[in-house]
Amino acid sequence: MLVLSSALNGQPWFQKGKGCDSIITEDGEEFEIHSEKGIGNAVILPARNYIGSIRISFHLAGMEELTIRTGSGNYKVSVSSSEGLISAWYIKDGREIKLSDDIFETEVLRSGSGKNIYKICISAVIVSKSEKIELYWIDFYRN
Repeated sequence: MLVLSSALNGQPWFQKGKGCDSIITEDGEEFEIHSEKGIGNAVILPARNYIGSIRISFHLAGMEELTIRTGSGNYKVSVSSSEGLISAWYIKDGREIKLSDDIFETEVLRSGSGKNIYKICISAVIVSKSEKIELYWIDFYRN
């Protein structure tokens, strides 16, 4: 995997995975992921002294599923294609436990170009308990 940003000044590192076409890093805590194939993965390695949340913007046609593997557990997030409603689950011992829909700060920005922006914020509490955060996403309309 390719490291795309450094952990200078306690900011997180980002590793590009399969199906992750480009990443733009605005600052150390916000990442943009452009995935033309609509399916892929990436890894964030927060610095030991990093205490903030991490925001990720996915540029996809539709967010069928996002799996977030962290030190505090595994989570799954999906967005309905028609209404943009967010659903979130905590995964424990192979079981999915429904979470409050606002557990992850989320926003869906619709565009007329066929790509939408799905913004997900992973809270500082989750980030602080994680040596690495693995992201796996699937687009409703993957190529």
